[in-house]
Amino acid sequence: MERDFEQVGSLIAKLVGEIDKKNTIIFNTISDLLGKVQFQDVVRQRLEKFCEVCSEISEYSRRRLRWVDNPDKEEKPEEIKVLVEKMKQDYIMADQRRVHAEVFNEETKIKEEAPKIELFKNW
Repeated sequence: MERDFEQVGSLIAKLVGEIDKKNTIIFNTISDLLGKVQFQDVVRQRLEKFCEVCSEISEYSRRRLRWVDNPDKEEKPEEIKVLVEKMKQDYIMADQRRVHAEVFNEETKIKEEAPKIELFKNW
């Protein structure tokens, strides 16, 4: 009976080891997929924001052209600097501010010591 318990115990230990290996594979696969989904979501958000900005610029251009064609009847749109500043205030990510600063030759004052965010933690 003791020998049978040892064999069963050995089988259970092997089974637990195999389950742990498979669990690790599943965990890594799911973590990888979630990371890819997160990346795609960030790209989608950036593209949506870019489309919004393009629409705002397009609308601004239309208003400006209407005013140029008929300054007596159309209200003069705000200066382009106002529109650019509004867009700048809507930036969420540090790299957006960095790109803006590079395009307009501004000094970047972005904190590099900001904490890194870990989306998925290996338990």
